[in-house]
Amino acid sequence: MAIPLATRGGYTRLAVELGLTFGGSEPRASARAGVGAGDDEAALVASVANGDANALEQLYERHSRGVYSLALRLLTDGPAAEEVVQETFLKLWRQPTAYQPSRGRLLPWLLGVAHHHAVDLLRRRQLEQRHRVASLPHVNGDGLTDLLDSLGVTSTEGDPQSRPDGFEQHLADRAAPAGRTGLLQRHDPAGDRDAAWIAAGYRQDAHAVGSATAAQGTGAVALVERALMQPQVSITCDEFLDLAAGYALDALDPSDVERVEQHAATCADCASRLEEFRETAAALGTRVPQVDPPAALRGRLLEAVRSTPQERAPEPLRPRPVRRLRWSGAWLVAAASLLISLASIGWMARMNDQMSTLRADVTTARERAARYDHVAEVLGSDQLAIRQLAPVALDLPYRGLVYLDPLSGTGMLTCHDMPPIEPGRAYQVWFMRGNTPVSAGLVWPDRAGNGYALIQVPSDLQNFDSIGLSEEPGTGSVWPTGQRVIGGPLR
Repeated sequence: MAIPLATRGGYTRLAVELGLTFGGSEPRASARAGVGAGDDEAALVASVANGDANALEQLYERHSRGVYSLALRLLTDGPAAEEVVQETFLKLWRQPTAYQPSRGRLLPWLLGVAHHHAVDLLRRRQLEQRHRVASLPHVNGDGLTDLLDSLGVTSTEGDPQSRPDGFEQHLADRAAPAGRTGLLQRHDPAGDRDAAWIAAGYRQDAHAVGSATAAQGTGAVALVERALMQPQVSITCDEFLDLAAGYALDALDPSDVERVEQHAATCADCASRLEEFRETAAALGTRVPQVDPPAALRGRLLEAVRSTPQERAPEPLRPRPVRRLRWSGAWLVAAASLLISLASIGWMARMNDQMSTLRADVTTARERAARYDHVAEVLGSDQLAIRQLAPVALDLPYRGLVYLDPLSGTGMLTCHDMPPIEPGRAYQVWFMRGNTPVSAGLVWPDRAGNGYALIQVPSDLQNFDSIGLSEEPGTGSVWPTGQRVIGGPLR
């Protein structure tokens, strides 16, 4: 009895059940007996992940017999079985993290890997045989049958032409195992190519394969299609049993693994059946008639291990620890010096501002002192002359007083209640000699109309007739442009 080949990288439920019939009639008891062995497998696999070839050699001594026996039973070819064993243990060496101890024992995982390689070899052989047949010219009829018999592809007993019902009966026989096991057949590339090749030999359409049975199950097919079109969030118990065997052999896709684990977490009966599948898978390698691998295989494996690099799993990113600053004495001194320097700079800037303010105050005080000296000099002069200044109109409140010292050429003028002037304007002092004016200075009264200014007094003051003030531009004028506001005679 041959083991059905898995189509999605793992055994079907029927494969596991049939696999246990190879070596005895009580698989479950043997499976439970083997579950407790090899408790240190996880430690050995961890050592393999660290590059320990001795650990891989120990695992080879422990499981090579079962792996070789299964490969030999599937391939019936010693050298090919040796190649499968070597590739299986090299995969464990290259990718030790592919095996997850939480999902079961190591032996079922090794058997699943060996099964993959064996299936690949069988499919390559079938393709090579088909290509060789297709490349031979002028081969037909009985000659084609004899050639296929010699290659082991078919036989007269299995030839659809030798049967009375022909091609349809052949297809019905191919679909029979699916009906007996109650499993939905999965996509099988090799089987589909075989159907296409057979259909071509009978001048039929490969897409019409199974048309006789499809007509009887149109309603069922429509239900299946509708189910496949919906997103598979969860699975039923029957679907779970179809995937449980592959899960026990660690031969499912990650998405199927997640679906199986989610269903097992919510269904106690299916979880119990999954545990039975794990026990069965653990004993699968030992239930096949055991054959020791050739002694030279170990040496070839270890030689290949020495020349095969391991694939390291990427390490997860770890947050970098935050280093705390440690303040030493030197750092404290430097920090204190920096603070003192900054404080000194701030103090110096403040002192510069204060010094600038003091300089301005000193300048102002000097100017006032100079004016006071002029006032004192004018008031103390022997030739001091004082004249009152009156408004042009007597009813106006404007008034003023002027102190004249022709000896020093300086004088002082004060005015009160003067009319306000616009910005940029000033009162200009004029000495009048006939119709000829001589400017003596400018006066800028405050908001109350009070003003004070030092003026220049002509040395020949006795030759001038009068003095007066007129509103002029702030920079002064060469000739009076405005009307006299206040004034008075000098003689």
